[in-house]
Parts: sequence; structure tokens; C-alpha cells
Amino acid sequence: MRNVLPTARSLIARKMLKERGLTQVKAAAVLHVSQASISQYLNARRGEKLMTKLSSDPEVNKFLDRLVDELLDESTTDERKKSLMCDLCGLVFKRHFD
Repeated sequence: MRNVLPTARSLIARKMLKERGLTQVKAAAVLHVSQASISQYLNARRGEKLMTKLSSDPEVNKFLDRLVDELLDESTTDERKKSLMCDLCGLVFKRHFD
């Protein structure tokens, strides 16, 4: 878990900025982290250990696309967002740590 969550946040932040055009400040607000954390995710100072493995996994990327859609949807509840993050971690563990 120590490496999975930072890597997941890094991949999510990259998608939000590069594919969706969000600013670091807006991505930070969506992820409930600081703008400095987003900067570190983007510069691979956080979450770099699994980055290559997860970014090349098509199933993880498909899930990340859906996750980003829901995180950016203002009608998605905080409970649902938390559940999706847990689902992402479960997917990563299933595909890469079993």
C-alpha cells in the first residue's frame, strides 16, 4: 500500500493535467492533496516505484480513465470516490502482487 497509493495518485494527476487540461491547483483540490504534492507526483518524486509497471497495464489504465471521469464529476459522492480508490488498489494488488 505504501507504494501503490502514491503511484495511483501520480497516474491520476498526470491524466488530469495532460489529458483533461486541469491545473495543478484544481487536480490537488480533486485529490485532496496539496499543489506541492501534485508537483512531486508529476516530477516522479512520489510514486515512482510502480509507475512503469502500472502505466503500461491496459486494464489499470482503463480503470484510471473511468476513475478520473468520476473524480471530476461533481455529482460523484465522496464515499463513491473513496470506494473507487480502494477498487483501484485492489486491482493493482490482484494484477501485480498475487
